[in-house]
Amino acid sequence: MIVTGGLAGLIGLRLSGRRVQRTRYRPDPMAAPEWLVLGSGIAACIGIFAVGATQIQVLHPAVQPLGWPPVSAWALAAVVVLILPAILAPAPEVLDSPQQPAPVEERAHDRL
Repeated sequence: MIVTGGLAGLIGLRLSGRRVQRTRYRPDPMAAPEWLVLGSGIAACIGIFAVGATQIQVLHPAVQPLGWPPVSAWALAAVVVLILPAILAPAPEVLDSPQQPAPVEERAHDRL
């Protein structure tokens, strides 16, 4: 039964693979806004590591006595850098929508 099931599965994969049309993935080249978004993420990461190496009390505040955690200007600057992608990121392209799914009543599997 295992051999028969395995053979049936392989035959099914082989037959269904004949109908597959392959396309080649061609990523869009990165322009200046994309590089700036990447750079802001890297800068924030480096900033948090630098704060953690030099100001350990900021990243790991004491819990006794209870009080507000310490905040430094460097830690705030490292986190504020993460807001830059909202400003620097390019607007998404609006595509003509030929790839929209068909309405429910027109789908082939609903007609069966």
